[in-house]
Amino acid sequence: MEMHGAKADGSHGVLSITELTTWINTHLPAINATHAGHLADFFHNHNGTTSGGGTARTFKGRTVFHHTCHGRNYGGGTIFFAPVDDKFKIGTIVGLGQHTPQGMTTYQLAWSRNGWGGTNGQIDIT
Repeated sequence: MEMHGAKADGSHGVLSITELTTWINTHLPAINATHAGHLADFFHNHNGTTSGGGTARTFKGRTVFHHTCHGRNYGGGTIFFAPVDDKFKIGTIVGLGQHTPQGMTTYQLAWSRNGWGGTNGQIDIT
């Protein structure tokens, strides 16, 4: 999938993997750059339907997918995203966070789009 947004040169358009990695790192400062790059790659290579990571959560009526790259103790993080345009394979990131100590399906969001997620930024995807 592609994500559109503000680019480094001030223009607006499709973010490159490098720009998406930077965007993720900016919105989830606890993640290291290598893991942010893995999340950007996963998002970019996801087909928006069958590439895995689907949850019961939705954003604007669309399935929210997620992918975790290492845990919070290893500079990792989790990306939550949804397709917004199937024809052009455009998606949007709706949340970035890390696992909580409470369990493998509970996350603390460091950033979310328009308040997506749960109470106090904590969500459970079971």
